[in-house]
Amino acid sequence: MQGLEMSEYVNHPPGCRRKYNVVANQTERKLRLLLVSFGVLCLIQAALNLSLRLTLNSSEESSNSVCNKTSLSEPSQGREEQGDCGRDRPAQCNRLQERFNALTRDRDELRDKNNKLMNALNAVQEERDRLKARLKGYLEKTFTPKYLTMKTF
Repeated sequence: MQGLEMSEYVNHPPGCRRKYNVVANQTERKLRLLLVSFGVLCLIQAALNLSLRLTLNSSEESSNSVCNKTSLSEPSQGREEQGDCGRDRPAQCNRLQERFNALTRDRDELRDKNNKLMNALNAVQEERDRLKARLKGYLEKTFTPKYLTMKTF
């Protein structure tokens, strides 16, 4: 029985097992700290994205809603703001019309380019079909067995 007990015995210096556990605990702590830090970083990034998106949308709404503001405290001030809107609207309409015209022009150019490419594609396909027919005729003439071309008397 003592022979079995001796084969299972491993001679470790005292405290070796404890040092291993301490090292493992330290690496686990570092890994946890790294993961928690990354999670916090992701949360901060999400909050920043959200706040920037809200800021962008609110600044667009505020610039577009200037014409819709009316002042209840001073009616004359509201009229002045409406006058400013009257001056701003033609400029906005002109910008929109320019953008519309540019988009229409781009669309027409793209249609023309597409039509030219489609015509070129059709021409290439027709040329391919002609060449296939010529090749087929050439192969039939060249590789037809002689006994089929001889006339029998």
